[in-house]
Amino acid sequence: RAEGSKSVLIAGREGGNVLKEKLNTIREKLMEKAMNQVWQMQNETHGDFLKEVRRLQLESKEDRDLTKALKESEKKTKKDQKKEVKLLCIKCKQFACNISDFRKIKGDHHAVVDKSFTERRIITPHPNPKKIDDWEMNGKIYCMNCRQDWGIQMVYRQASFPTLKIESFVIEKPDGQRLICRKWKKAPFEVDDITPDDISGMLKTPEEEEEEVDD
Repeated sequence: RAEGSKSVLIAGREGGNVLKEKLNTIREKLMEKAMNQVWQMQNETHGDFLKEVRRLQLESKEDRDLTKALKESEKKTKKDQKKEVKLLCIKCKQFACNISDFRKIKGDHHAVVDKSFTERRIITPHPNPKKIDDWEMNGKIYCMNCRQDWGIQMVYRQASFPTLKIESFVIEKPDGQRLICRKWKKAPFEVDDITPDDISGMLKTPEEEEEEVDD
């Protein structure tokens, strides 16, 4: 090539390297413009975004608080309703206890945890006493008024519990409606599981043990 000569890049009709260079330049400008718009939007909306997040957090907390309050209210209502549901002797209709006095032992035995229940029942030795795991069946429970068979006396963790058969009673609702259930699982209410406080509350003093033997 002669000294001072010029080199010319020939690209036909905007093609080849020139076209690629132009496309790259356009892409860079578009990308830069897009990034600037994104940053601008972020700067403009950052405060609004934080406000929205805070609002949603407050709404979420309010929803949780409301749900918790409703559950507690429902639980209290059910507890109050159970206090008003009574068990009456199926034979003489004498009051036996309230549904709220019951607790479940080992998911199956429905025991009364109200010590005043002793005033409405009599107990005799069980003709076939037996011990299974950590509980013992040692007595029979009868209505003090008519001698209707109400269930058994069981000892669980050293505490004595009257354990009743639901078919021996009439369920009386607060509105006076009465019904009979042949099985506990058919009863229109739930019974809470027994707690350590329930057990300790049913432990007998020596004086109470002597009174039970006298009965």
